[in-house]
Amino acid sequence: MNTRFVTSILLGLGGGFVVVASQAFAAGTLAWLAFGIGIGLLLVALTPAMLGERRLVGLGLDGLTAALAAWTIVASMVFSGTLVTWLSFAEGLGFVAAMLGGLVLNQVRIVTAAHRSEAMLHRETVPAHWVEEHRSTTPAG
Repeated sequence: MNTRFVTSILLGLGGGFVVVASQAFAAGTLAWLAFGIGIGLLLVALTPAMLGERRLVGLGLDGLTAALAAWTIVASMVFSGTLVTWLSFAEGLGFVAAMLGGLVLNQVRIVTAAHRSEAMLHRETVPAHWVEEHRSTTPAG
């Protein structure tokens, strides 16, 4: 299991909990829950980047997630009442969207690796003389 999958699942669980909590708990309780989950998801978003395990698109998604987590931390302490309820609801949906984006990136990575290995396998099974014959007939470009 790779880190993109694990971090995506953690984002989905945290975001889903914030969405449900925004409709189930009082604003004061929700603010502290969003604060704690925001800290946790900030660490989840920053850890793979600090370990150097991401490519450019993954780093971008982690950066957006970290910014959303930082905003969640600030908003949960600054706002109150129904405003914190609806902001937390929207932030939770944002974390779920980040989870979906992370899972798509993970799947693209897996499929790309499978296609590369399939191409390498095919390349090894083709006789060398056939490759040379067909290489000379392809147009240069």
